[in-house]
Amino acid sequence: MHSPHTYVPGAVVEYAAATDTRGSRWRATIRRGAGRDNVWRASVPYADGPDAAAAAVVATFNAAMGAAWCVSGAALSLNGGDAYAYPLTAA
Repeated sequence: MHSPHTYVPGAVVEYAAATDTRGSRWRATIRRGAGRDNVWRASVPYADGPDAAAAAVVATFNAAMGAAWCVSGAALSLNGGDAYAYPLTAA
């Protein structure tokens, strides 16, 4: 078997630097498979913080799936401050 024995869905939140048309943002993604129909995204202004991006993508995921997931516990720092993983649990 090439996957963990048990797992829960998670959201990955990454910092996105400012561009010519947008300010800095936090981008969040939940992936449940390889296809585009299995990917949910949300973004928030940098000032709102990564927790807000995680909450936004969970709300998007819940609305699309008719589910009731929520962020559980603390964020896991993936690279020292520009990317975080948020575990989810059923509400």
